[in-house]
Amino acid sequence: MVLKTVESSLCRNTGAVGILIINGTPKAFGDITKPGSTIQAEAKPGDKTILDFGLPILD
Repeated sequence: MVLKTVESSLCRNTGAVGILIINGTPKAFGDITKPGSTIQAEAKPGDKTILDFGLPILD
């Protein structure tokens, strides 16, 4: 499972973080502010996944 920033419309001096939750357990998190930024974690068929992103980081 990969969460990747393709492009951004964030306001200046802000950023974003992402988290991948698999079967209720946080597996990967990180800064995904810049286009091309990624976080990733292994997920098997049938796993329940949650992707959360876009939380502002104020500079």
